[in-house]
Amino acid sequence: MAMSLKKIGTLAIGGAMVATALASGVAAEVTTIGFSDYKDLKADLVKDGQPNCYVVVGANAPSTMDVVSAADIAAKIGSLCYKEGTVTDGKALLDVYAKSESDDFDLTRDWDTAIPLISTSSTYTLGEYNAKVTVNISDNYEKYFNNNSIIDLISFKDKNINSIPSNDISYNNNNISTFNNLVTLSSEVNVPTSISSYINITKEGITTEYKRIIDMSLVGSSSGFNTLNVGDIIEDPYTGSKIIITDINNAGINYYEYIGQSILEPTTVPSVYNTTIDNYYVEYNQTSDNIILKDESTGAVYINATVSNLQALGTDVYYIYNESSNTGLIFNKKGNIVCIIKNPGVRTFGEMLSSFEVPQGGKQFVAITYENGTFVPKTINDLINVSEIVGIGVVYDSYKIYNAVGDEIEKIKVTNEAALPENGKIVFISASDSDYADSLAKEAEDAFSGDHLSDIISGTDVRVKSLGVLPTALKIDDIDPDDWYTETKDDDAGEIFVVSVKNDSDDGITIKKREALYMSLAYKDGDSNIEDTVPIKPGDRIPFLGKEEAVVKIDSDKDAIYLGDPVYEGVMKEGSEIDVGNGYSVKVKQVLKSTNPGEYKVTVDIIKDGTVVAEKSDTVDTSTGQTMKFVYGGIGVVVHTAWMNIGETQGYAELLITKNTKEIDLGKKYIGDYKAYAVVRNPFSDVLNLESDIKDSDNIVGIALRYEGDDLTSLEDGDSLNIADYVSFKFDDENKQDRLYVYFSMDKEEPLELQTGETASILNAKITLNNIEGTAVEPCSLTAPIAKLDSEVSLDTADKNLVLVGGPVANKLTKELVEEGKLELNNTSPPTIALIPGVANGHDVIVVAGGDREKTREAALELIKNL
Repeated sequence: MAMSLKKIGTLAIGGAMVATALASGVAAEVTTIGFSDYKDLKADLVKDGQPNCYVVVGANAPSTMDVVSAADIAAKIGSLCYKEGTVTDGKALLDVYAKSESDDFDLTRDWDTAIPLISTSSTYTLGEYNAKVTVNISDNYEKYFNNNSIIDLISFKDKNINSIPSNDISYNNNNISTFNNLVTLSSEVNVPTSISSYINITKEGITTEYKRIIDMSLVGSSSGFNTLNVGDIIEDPYTGSKIIITDINNAGINYYEYIGQSILEPTTVPSVYNTTIDNYYVEYNQTSDNIILKDESTGAVYINATVSNLQALGTDVYYIYNESSNTGLIFNKKGNIVCIIKNPGVRTFGEMLSSFEVPQGGKQFVAITYENGTFVPKTINDLINVSEIVGIGVVYDSYKIYNAVGDEIEKIKVTNEAALPENGKIVFISASDSDYADSLAKEAEDAFSGDHLSDIISGTDVRVKSLGVLPTALKIDDIDPDDWYTETKDDDAGEIFVVSVKNDSDDGITIKKREALYMSLAYKDGDSNIEDTVPIKPGDRIPFLGKEEAVVKIDSDKDAIYLGDPVYEGVMKEGSEIDVGNGYSVKVKQVLKSTNPGEYKVTVDIIKDGTVVAEKSDTVDTSTGQTMKFVYGGIGVVVHTAWMNIGETQGYAELLITKNTKEIDLGKKYIGDYKAYAVVRNPFSDVLNLESDIKDSDNIVGIALRYEGDDLTSLEDGDSLNIADYVSFKFDDENKQDRLYVYFSMDKEEPLELQTGETASILNAKITLNNIEGTAVEPCSLTAPIAKLDSEVSLDTADKNLVLVGGPVANKLTKELVEEGKLELNNTSPPTIALIPGVANGHDVIVVAGGDREKTREAALELIKNL
C-alpha cells in the first residue's frame, strides 16, 4: 500500500510535533545500540541549522502507525533546526533590589529630643540637673535655661546684642561665634518683662545638639581638670561599688573591684607581718620577701608568691591576681599596706553609662583631659583612698569630646530620657536627602497647616522629629535634563515620608487615618526649605515610588497628573518615526509654521503594528511656552518646541516620549489605602496644601499619596505601616526590654526594562545598560521535506544519514541491514534504537524499530522524548 508523504513533509517544515499515546499507557524498556547518549545522535540529524538526514518509512508498510511515528520524528528534527549566534543589542529585563533604614527613635526614651511645635507648648523640660549649663551664642538665637527648663528662645537677629540686659546673661561681645565664646548661666535665669518684645519662640524649636551638661564643682575650672591616676580608689558609676585603677592607657583604664585595705601588723615571729581583711588572711615575710593570701575560714591559699616577682604598679607597689579563685591583692612595701581585689574590668575613654543618659551632675566615668587634649598619667608611690566621684572633663570645642590622646570620640548630644507621654504625638519625617527631612521638621507647623494636612500636627502636645535620610529613596539632581525651562540651574526633586504617632489614652500607640504621607517635591537647586519648592512642568523628571518618572501632563479639566517612563528625548524631523517597543511607534507627521511669530502646528501619530491608532494636532508656541501634550495607550508625548529649516522646507520638533504612562486621578485611591493629591504651595508663604481639584494657576510643587485607611491602634513590636507598597514605618524593640524604636525601612525589588545604551534611575540607583552579551537561537526554515519512502532511497546511493522507521517486515532497508548481519531484529525484539555508522554510502543509519508495530511506536516516542 503506497503512502502519501505530503503530510509528513508539511509537518516537518512547520516544526509541529504530533504524539500518539500508547494504548497501554505503560512506559517501555527501550534497547539502545551503538551510542551511550542521545546527544550523540544530534549531529546525524541536524547540521548548520538544516536536516542532515532523511526519515525513511516503508512504502508498503502494513501499518499506518509507522507513518505516524515517521511524521513525529520528522517534526522533532524540524524543531531542532536553528542557528546559535551572539547577541550584542536589544533589551534586558532586570530586577533592582534595595534595602535601607532611616535613623531610629525610642518612644520610651527620646521624647525630649523631638522639636516641640511652638503653638502646643512653651516650656521644654530637659530634666533635673544640679549643674551649670554651657551653651554657644550665635548671631541668630540664644537659648535661655534654668536648671530644669528652657525658658524662651530670644532672637538676636537684626538686633543689637547690647540691647539684651547684661545682668541677665554673660557674653563676650567681641567674640561672637568664636572658640572662646562660651556663656555660663547661673543655676536659674529670669527673663525680665522689660525685654518681652524680643521674645520670639520660633519654628526653629530646639536642636538636639548642646554642650554637655557637667558638674563644674567636681570638674574644676576650664584651665585644669581633675585627673585619674593608677592606684586611685573611686566609685564605679555603673554599680556604685568601689574600684581601684591598675592601668591607664590610650584606650581607657583597667581596674579591679576594691574589697578593702589594711596595714600589716607585726607578729611574735621576727620580720613577719599579717592582717585580716573581710575574712581574707594576709601574711608577709620580710626576710623571704614572700606574701601569702588565704581564706581565714577554710584555709584555702589563693596567693603564695615572692613580692619582687609580682607585677609592678609603681615604686615598691605590686599586684597579683589569681583567676581561678577570682581573688588578688595589691601590696605596698613602703608602708606594708595591702589591698584585696576581685573581678577585673575595663572602661574605655568616652564610654557612656548608657546610650541615652547624660548622667546627673556629669558623673560619667571617663579619663579627664586638659584643654589641649593630652593626658599624662602619674606613677603612685602610696596607695590612696579617693572616696569622691571623679567628674568628667570636656575640651571646649563646638560639641566635641576627646579621649586621653586627643582623638575625637563623638559629637555631643544632650538626650534626657523621657517617654512619649499620654496623648503626646510625634511627627516623624525621613527623606531621600537629610536636608529635606531636617528642614521640613523645623517648618512643620507652617508647612502642615494647609488643607488636608493639618491633621498631621493636630493635638495639644505635638513634637516633630527628623529621622534623617532613607538612603535608597530616590533623589533627582536635575529635574530638567534637557534645559527646557532653565539653562542656569539644575533644580532637584526628592521623596519625603511623614508619619504621626500618638500615645492615645484609649487606643495606645496609634497611627490615625490621614496622618501618614508620601510626597515627591521639587526644590530649587541645592535648597531644602518649603519656600524653595518649585512648580513641576511637563517634561520635568520627578521621583515617584522609587522610579524616575517624567511629567507628561497636568490636566486641570480631569484633575489628573500623568507620569511616564522616558524612552526618547530629543529632536525629530518631520516624517520621522521612533520605535518605543511593544509594537508602538511615534511619528512626527507634520510641522506647519503659523503667521504668528514662534507659533507652530505640530501633528503627531501614535502607531501600533504599522497602523495609526491615534493622532493629535496642536499648537506649540516658543514665545509663550505653550507645549503639546498627548497620551494614548500608555504612550505619552510632550512637544516642547518646533521650528523650520532656513528654507522652510523641513520641520523639526523637540519632544519627550514616554511609555507605561499612567493617569494619577487626584482625590482617588491610587494604591492600597493611599489617595493621590497635588501638592500646592502658596507662593507667598511656607504653607503646603493637598489639592484634588486643581486649577491651571496652581503652584503645583509635587505629588502626594495620603493614608486613608483605618486607624492603626495598640501598635507594638513587630507592627508596621506600609507606605504605598514602597516603604514601611516599623515598630521594633530590637530585643531590648522596655524599649520600642520606630524608623522608616525600605526592602524593595522593582522590575526594570532597558534598551541597550538606555539609562534609568530607580531606588536611588542610576542604571545604564551598556551592552548585552549572550547567545541567541534563531529558528531556520526548512528548504525541503525530509521524509522519504524506502522505495526512493538505497543504502548504496544515500547522500545523507538515514533514520529508518520500522522493522524488517515494514521497511526494506531495515531488512537489508538484518540480512547483512549489521543488525539483529525479529518478531520478538523489544523497542530498539540502533546507530550503525557508515553503512549508507558512508553515511550513518539510525534504526527505530521493534518486534511489531507497537514496539516500533514505543521506540519512536523514546527517541522523540530524548532528542
